[in-house]
Amino acid sequence: MKTVWAVAVATLLALAAEARADTLYLKDGRTVWGSEIGDEGDQVVVRRSGETLRFPKGEVVRIERSRVSIPRYYEPPAEVTGAA
Repeated sequence: MKTVWAVAVATLLALAAEARADTLYLKDGRTVWGSEIGDEGDQVVVRRSGETLRFPKGEVVRIERSRVSIPRYYEPPAEVTGAA
């Protein structure tokens, strides 16, 4: 029974992570999602599920970022952490 619950929780967490993915739209009509989309030089880099994909910036139509309730690199205020 514990194994079933562990698998169920792992599946839900994986689905939640994918639901928050950013989306890259390419000129040829393809759509690529990833957990993180950034740029390096003249390429757009998409990181997702254990792989990294690279596309020339000239092939990219647009990037849609998913909305999250807190910033990606959130740091709590000093009074919360006790650092002054």
